[in-house]
Amino acid sequence: MAAAPAGDSKAPSAPRSARPRVARSLQSMVDWVKGRGGAVSAQVIDTQTGSVWAEASPNAALNPASNMKVLTAAVALDRLGSEFRFSTGLYGSVEAGTIGTLVLRGHGDPSLSTRDLWQLASALASLGVERVGAILVDQSRFDAEFVPPAFAQQPDEWASFRAPVSAVALERNAVTLCVLPSAAGQPARAWFEPGGIVTQQGAVETRPPGSGEGITLMLRSEGDRVQREIAGYASLSQAAMTSMKIIADSLGQWNPQTPQARRVR
Repeated sequence: MAAAPAGDSKAPSAPRSARPRVARSLQSMVDWVKGRGGAVSAQVIDTQTGSVWAEASPNAALNPASNMKVLTAAVALDRLGSEFRFSTGLYGSVEAGTIGTLVLRGHGDPSLSTRDLWQLASALASLGVERVGAILVDQSRFDAEFVPPAFAQQPDEWASFRAPVSAVALERNAVTLCVLPSAAGQPARAWFEPGGIVTQQGAVETRPPGSGEGITLMLRSEGDRVQREIAGYASLSQAAMTSMKIIADSLGQWNPQTPQARRVR
């Protein structure tokens, strides 16, 4: 049922005959979710009259499902507009080709990449900058709550979609493991992008074609560092494989201190 814009007196109210169908549909969804061990908290309201058509535990405090991103996007478009663009900039004073303190200031750009940093560095060089004394990262645009509430309920989840939120989020606050088979009996080539963030140990064995793949990634929190140990095998018949995982400061605050092994795929 499409909701009419609030305050639009010309928009017709949905026919009351649709109410039982909406209630049945909601109940069907509730039964489906409960049958799989889940829970539902929902309420369907007629925006024209304010009357409740159907509901299921509407006051239950549950974590929002992934479809919450639809509402988030709608609010962002309404508040910011379709022409809004995030900005990330470099700030500092240039004296004789030198910047004593260079500040990288972010405003929450979710698409900020390593390539963008190279472009910013190139722009500095074009201005005649030859030396930078210190680099500071300014994340004051956002507060210090980098992870949403209830994330601790899944302490062993390292999926990239659970990355922390920050004003400067390079490569979506995640790193990507890349594995490329080499020659049978030899270690496959394995690396992380972007580089210089993860301490890597272990190796992946390259096996003859048709051997399949079985790659595991061991994750360890070590204060503000992350150690990742890879193991397993990949066959020559496999194409390059990638797996994206979260990266953050002080991971131990919301991830386990004990190692967590995960299959790459």
